[in-house]
Amino acid sequence: MRVVSLVPSATETLVALGVVPLACTRFCDVPGIPTVGGTKDPHVDEIVALAPDLVVVNDEENRLEDAERLSEAGLALHSMSPRTVADVGPAVVALAAAVGVDAPAPFTAWAGWLAGQESRPSPAGGP
Repeated sequence: MRVVSLVPSATETLVALGVVPLACTRFCDVPGIPTVGGTKDPHVDEIVALAPDLVVVNDEENRLEDAERLSEAGLALHSMSPRTVADVGPAVVALAAAVGVDAPAPFTAWAGWLAGQESRPSPAGGP
């Protein structure tokens, strides 16, 4: 699958899933992958010219108007915007599904793992 990532954390996640993006932002720390601007100023025309199957965005990192331009150009978008630890597992599973790969087992069993963590005693001095 041809993917462009406009989110540094999503770029790292894609690479960990075995999907190397066609391009990413200049803030992504992945050598050898071409960049297409930044998170707040992506080069929309360059992204469209790459004809990716999917562009990964985040509603906190990326501007709505850029996402709208990409969508209006006919590109499919996947928003990955986890806000809590509980959101991480489902976000990775959804991203993996969007790019057509299997999510690693820890993420498919995230809710169970998280429940186990919540039942652990707090560290000394913690709440």
